[in-house]
Amino acid sequence: MIRSATPDGATHATHPAQGSGRQTKGPCRLACCLFRHLFCLLFLLFPCLFLLPAPGVCQGADSDPCDRPLRAIYWEGGPFYDHKYILQGLAQGLFRRGLVRSGAVPLPADYNTRPMWQWLSEQASGRIEFLADGYYSSQWQTDRRARMRAAIARRLAQARDVDLVIAFDTWSAQDALALNLDIPVLVCSVTTLDESGLGKALAARPDHTIAIVHERDHVYRQVQVFRTIFGFSKLGVVYEDTPSGRSLVGMEEIERAARDFNFSLVRCTSSLVGEDAALARHRLGLCHRQLVREGAEAVFLTYSLSPLQEQGMEDVLEPLIEAGLPTFSEQGGREVAAGALLSSGKTDQRELGLFAAGLLDKMIRGTPVRELDTSFVSSGSMLINLKTAARIGWDPPLEVLATVDAFVDDSQDADAIMY
Repeated sequence: MIRSATPDGATHATHPAQGSGRQTKGPCRLACCLFRHLFCLLFLLFPCLFLLPAPGVCQGADSDPCDRPLRAIYWEGGPFYDHKYILQGLAQGLFRRGLVRSGAVPLPADYNTRPMWQWLSEQASGRIEFLADGYYSSQWQTDRRARMRAAIARRLAQARDVDLVIAFDTWSAQDALALNLDIPVLVCSVTTLDESGLGKALAARPDHTIAIVHERDHVYRQVQVFRTIFGFSKLGVVYEDTPSGRSLVGMEEIERAARDFNFSLVRCTSSLVGEDAALARHRLGLCHRQLVREGAEAVFLTYSLSPLQEQGMEDVLEPLIEAGLPTFSEQGGREVAAGALLSSGKTDQRELGLFAAGLLDKMIRGTPVRELDTSFVSSGSMLINLKTAARIGWDPPLEVLATVDAFVDDSQDADAIMY
């Protein structure tokens, strides 16, 4: 209420609403103004909230902005037949998604993927930068494995110049879990999650950053196909009877298949992985002769057969062929070219690499690893060595021929078979 004087000297009381039309609301007016300004500010900033980087790859190992290249290293337990094919498929998949400049990485003649990584660092780096000094391989040596793990841990803690790990095989997956890394890790070429303990370890840590591409029951299904074709009652298998040796070949799945399909296993255990090539070949040859003597009707050639990555594969397989035994190789093209009868088709490893590229793309875009489906399903095609088929007196039936991806003879180059 406001008091005002009139010309006769009297005073009269008037309310603000009765004044000149300008209203003074005091504290209420101030609150309304503050609310109005705050609303306008939120309206302007709201679209920007969607531009903030999601937790994950974009945050990287330091505070660099999300639009810089993501720096990647390569990590493997040791050279293996499928690493180069998967890496090639991965590069092709990343190129299709516009994440690298080129996916045409050439394959090396052997199983050493270092030249491929060097090529990628020089020719393909784009959204992903393949660090030239970021290649780590333990060469399947236990003491070197510990040194590699320590070197990577030290680099991530001190240099902090790595945003992404591209890894291969069970060793690297186990070591990445042990280091409890806070950057994304993509792992391929793991035989089995269960027997290696990786499945249980991942389930116990739902906040992990490791995506392990795996094909559940892959070995089991290979044995199932082999049994369906030949109907054997005794299957020969060679492996190294250690936790890592059993995990490497998927022995648990082989044993489960034997129980489910009612056949027995003829076993020969020996030390093969990491041994001198000549010594390992000798031991493997002795095991093959032992399987023949003990009445094996077919032989499943397992991943542990590292001698078959070297020269002299034909000599190692010869006792089985002379005995007329069908063989199925887990490793694929190189062993089929050397005389193994059957193996999985040539497209499987490249398809796995393409699949892994899709996962990596999602990881880069911020999808949490726990939300990714990392289960891969292969095409189920096969390779057949026709010369070996003739030598053991097997005429492939039409239903088998319908699934064949390539017909092989032992004069062909393994890489030509694969692709």
